[in-house]
Amino acid sequence: MESKAILNTIKPLPFDKHFLAEPEGLSGGILLLWNTTSVDFQSVGKDLHAVHSVVKGCLIPDEKPPVPHLSIPTSFSIIEIHQAIFSMGRFKAHGPNGFHPFFFQQHWATMWPDLLTFCHTCFSFKSLPLGANNTCIFLIPKVQHHAGNNNALDTMAKANYSPYGVDFPGGVPTGRFTNGRTIADFITQFLGFKEFIQPYSAHIGQDALRGVNYASGAAGILPETGSNLGERIWLDQQLQNYNVTISMLQSMVKGPIANYLNKCLYTVNIGSNDYINNYFLPQQFPSSKLFTKDEYATLLISRYRARLLALYDSGARKIVVFGLGQIGCTPAEKARFNSTKCVDEINKAVDLFNTKLVSLVDDFNLKLLEAKFTYINLSALQSSTSFPFGFIMDSYCCKLRSDFMCEPLSPPCRNRLFHGYMDGFHPSEFVNQAAATIAYNDPFLFVHPMSIRQLL
Repeated sequence: MESKAILNTIKPLPFDKHFLAEPEGLSGGILLLWNTTSVDFQSVGKDLHAVHSVVKGCLIPDEKPPVPHLSIPTSFSIIEIHQAIFSMGRFKAHGPNGFHPFFFQQHWATMWPDLLTFCHTCFSFKSLPLGANNTCIFLIPKVQHHAGNNNALDTMAKANYSPYGVDFPGGVPTGRFTNGRTIADFITQFLGFKEFIQPYSAHIGQDALRGVNYASGAAGILPETGSNLGERIWLDQQLQNYNVTISMLQSMVKGPIANYLNKCLYTVNIGSNDYINNYFLPQQFPSSKLFTKDEYATLLISRYRARLLALYDSGARKIVVFGLGQIGCTPAEKARFNSTKCVDEINKAVDLFNTKLVSLVDDFNLKLLEAKFTYINLSALQSSTSFPFGFIMDSYCCKLRSDFMCEPLSPPCRNRLFHGYMDGFHPSEFVNQAAATIAYNDPFLFVHPMSIRQLL
């Protein structure tokens, strides 16, 4: 469908008609009223160039229309705008002539520059931008603070309930998939930060200068990974969120943003779910039938390479890449395979990925100017670290659901220092602390080519 033909199907509506929408029906989300009485979104959505032209046509018509009774609340950050769009149910209605949120979520990668610029201008200057179509208005209420990036998603992969967080400061479940702090939390403390790094979903504004956590439970390198559990923010989307942050930070720092970013520490830990919630779920994903284990690892590393290069191109120079742990030794995988021992088939597949990841780190350090990548060998650390007498590495600390997450409100085990896992997949705080301590301080055994301390 030609872009011009699409634009010709748009029938403008009076501005006042839907401006006074019922805000209580938004569920803390976003109201997007668009001039769309006859556009077929199913067909338009298949042509991203055409979709982009629709956006351009709505945002940049020939002249500025009159805007009666315009009343827009205080300004919102770019991060808040993005989060509001993605916090709504995919098919929540905006009124008789509005797009579903799914339309904007699905095509965010193409549309976000126009949407963000438009909305930011609306709120910043308390008026519609010059040339804006008079039937397009955004209403973005402040959404509630979220401590975990998955808390607002429609997914089973959430940890914002008890017994998760029982040992976190304040004993509050925050969305962390453990009883207390994560590896990233401990590294943050080793670096001298007084507060933990906030998740992207928390609308942190200027606090983003301290850092942002983009991680998402069940997410992977591949977009389909984890879809069996519901919504998740896979690697490409996390990078989009990172780019949104950079756009916001540019106005907060002096000089080129890359000069600021190359002093920052980046930690990247992803890939486990591409095996747990993809390759080794053949009843739900075809990947194990389409690829050998080596081919699959090559596919993952190829995509991973491109995304790490994107970080480097943005200005990142100090990047810590975590290898995958021994997934075959988790209580969940042992139960899935009806085994009392570690599942060698899974661990061998993970080893192929890790070996290729080490080579990738070496290649980056050799070829990329001023790059300082380092690899943390979680598999070796997991199998070689000496834990105290009585510690049971493959034991978990709560009553498990069928998906091996903790049953909500179930009591945690009493002596959590002696359990390797909180649930069927995620390590306990004690293991996280051991891993973070070694990754930060160890000069050579479990890191390659240097520890985090040496990287800095």
